[in-house]
Amino acid sequence: MQRLLPAAWLIGMVCLGPAAPAQAETPPARETLPEQEASKESAMAGGISLDPGKAVTEIVVDGDRVEYREYDRIVVGTGHVVTTYQDTVLKCDRAVVYLATQDVFLSGHVRVEQPGALLEGEEILYNFETRKGTIIHAEGTTLPWYSGSDRLDKVSDDGMVVREGYLTSCDFEEPHFRLQSRQMRIIPGDRVLVKNATVFVGPVPVAFLVSYTHPLNDRRPRVTLTPGTSKEWGAFLLTSWRYYLHENVQGKVNVDFRERLDVAYGVDTRYKFTEENQGILRTYYTDERRLGREHLLFAEDKAPTVERERYRVQLRHRWEIDRDTTAVLEYHQAKDDRFLQEFFEREFEEDIHPKSYLQILRSSPRFSASFVARKRVNRFESEIEQLPEVVYDVRPTSVDWKRPWRMIVPGLEDEPEEIHYDRFGGSWYYQSSNSFNAFKRKPAHRGIDDHVRRFDTLQQVSYQVKLLRFLSVTPLVNTRQTAYSKLGLSDEPGFRGLMETGFDVTTKFFRIFELETDAYSLDLHRVRHVITPGLGYRYRPDPTIPAEQIMQFDGVDSLAKLNVLAPSLEQKLQTKRNVGGKLQSVDLARWVLSTDYTFKGERDSGGQLANISSDFEARPYSWLLFETDSIFETHQRRLQSTNMDVVAGPGAAYNASDVGTAKGFDRRNNSDWEFPWAVGLGWRWQRDISSQGTAEIVSNIGKKWRIGLYERADFKKVLSDGSKFINRPAETELRIRRDLHEWTVELIFNHDRADGNVVLLLFRLKAYPEQPLEFERSYNRPKLGTRRALFAG
Repeated sequence: MQRLLPAAWLIGMVCLGPAAPAQAETPPARETLPEQEASKESAMAGGISLDPGKAVTEIVVDGDRVEYREYDRIVVGTGHVVTTYQDTVLKCDRAVVYLATQDVFLSGHVRVEQPGALLEGEEILYNFETRKGTIIHAEGTTLPWYSGSDRLDKVSDDGMVVREGYLTSCDFEEPHFRLQSRQMRIIPGDRVLVKNATVFVGPVPVAFLVSYTHPLNDRRPRVTLTPGTSKEWGAFLLTSWRYYLHENVQGKVNVDFRERLDVAYGVDTRYKFTEENQGILRTYYTDERRLGREHLLFAEDKAPTVERERYRVQLRHRWEIDRDTTAVLEYHQAKDDRFLQEFFEREFEEDIHPKSYLQILRSSPRFSASFVARKRVNRFESEIEQLPEVVYDVRPTSVDWKRPWRMIVPGLEDEPEEIHYDRFGGSWYYQSSNSFNAFKRKPAHRGIDDHVRRFDTLQQVSYQVKLLRFLSVTPLVNTRQTAYSKLGLSDEPGFRGLMETGFDVTTKFFRIFELETDAYSLDLHRVRHVITPGLGYRYRPDPTIPAEQIMQFDGVDSLAKLNVLAPSLEQKLQTKRNVGGKLQSVDLARWVLSTDYTFKGERDSGGQLANISSDFEARPYSWLLFETDSIFETHQRRLQSTNMDVVAGPGAAYNASDVGTAKGFDRRNNSDWEFPWAVGLGWRWQRDISSQGTAEIVSNIGKKWRIGLYERADFKKVLSDGSKFINRPAETELRIRRDLHEWTVELIFNHDRADGNVVLLLFRLKAYPEQPLEFERSYNRPKLGTRRALFAG
């Protein structure tokens, strides 16, 4: 149905122009003379003004024969007629334009072409003034949808009626499946309303729908089935049915069966008051019966069956009150601390303990203000409540202060004062942060609550200046005062004060090497080496109240003496490569080193150099990416940890690498994109803790098959109890996918030493490439290395 929409709407809104009264009295200059014939190359009727009082709207008609009859004001084109309007091309055997009534009639192999859309039919009749029309025997294409109908009527500006029509994602002449109805109503850009529809698989009807609503801007499937088996659940079947009550109320119903846990169900509802005021409510419930046997039917009880009620409720709401003010509400409640991990594992890994809170934030270029109320909902969690937190921040603001001194440049002593300021001038900036918090620490289940009210204010002044034309220097100083309703060792109130000063220095050096070579297929067009050193320094004396005497709630309470120097060094190699016929700048390699040096006071034992962090990535080719990061212990002079990843595949260097880059790839613009082949290797090492390797290979086999293999092995792993494993396979996953024209079927076998085996058989309709597999309700765990980036979809 989505294919019919753009093409039909095109006729009414784009191809034939807007509605306007027929006021043109004479043909425009480009129009052919009355009764005059011309060749296909030169004959045209163009520049037809539908409203002389407004901007001219042109419809250019080109054909083997084009003529204008002045006495009845009709333009007729015959033989390979091509009508062009903006980015739309309309082709037919015969076109008649009635200027007096503002009707247009097209017949004979009618084709309406627009980028991404195609409409074909036998006849089209359309009226400019009423903006209504009819298409006979229409067939539409808007990938991945195909549709057809005996008749399509445009009945209003925002609606069309399809009579005796069908909808399918199969491009065969006899589609494998289709949704067919005597009448469908299309609301452009919104939805399709179907009454008394029949679902056909081949020639066989398999379902009848009394009423069905299909959103045109939503490509996710109506029904999702995920069967499989796992060690924890036994055999399982996860089902999801999406419902659409209204454009502002829609969601899905989940009904899941797990052999060892019984049935669970829930409803997710996405609601919308306005585009700026909407949210989602999710529920999930089970009266769990945990079996004391391996299988439901073919095993004996080894332990009593345990029954218990379990559930979760989640609400997320966002309201953009105005351009600068936003309110966010989140509510997360669960029956026990294991529920999220067992049933929604992906959510658990992203946020182990989601917080419930209300936040109102107002932001402007000069300041920001926020109100937060955070309350514990689940008694099994430890929580620091904030009832409330109020924050007011002044962003760095330039202050037009006159410089308190005059800098004299040697040799320019007699020049005007402004010259010295221009050479050495800088800008003063002021910023502040002010907050009030009412903290209350709530321990899990039971315990003594700690509660403190705190007011904190920070005022900072900085000065940005350019020295010696290449050094960016920013000295700063700030003062901080904090008032507490009570201190940690007593119930007496306290007032803490401290100051901090420091500076930041950065610069940049570069050199360009005139290197033009394609040796080893490197495709180098000049190489630029950029070096960016940086140095930061902060000094903070002892606060008036030591941190040990203050109850700790966040980083403000733990502030202590500080005397640290933070150097960093970044290096880049850049070149220009031919991308899409143009030379574009790309990074060949990037290396960043950083560390801290902490100075000690008179009574301490000297300075201390922190660990050195190194981050390196290289992209010598568009198909190859190498990344590594490591930490070096300066005290013991040894490597503490390192991670490495190598990905090879067409476009691997710039399209996907590991989990982070894969998420950044914009699959909305190219949802069918994936590596035709790829190889990924990963290594994770921590001294005296673990050494783990990952490997994956994926490849298309012909046009129909795709296979992927992922392997994770523990070369060394030390558990918390001191036990050790050497050279032990940890996880294996095999994926085999087959293209079934408009469907794909994928077989997944996953073996994890800790969690057992999982077998999944997944069917995906190609028309819904964004289909979520709902793995968070099955088995999926984020893999190390490059696994999720390579096997897209």
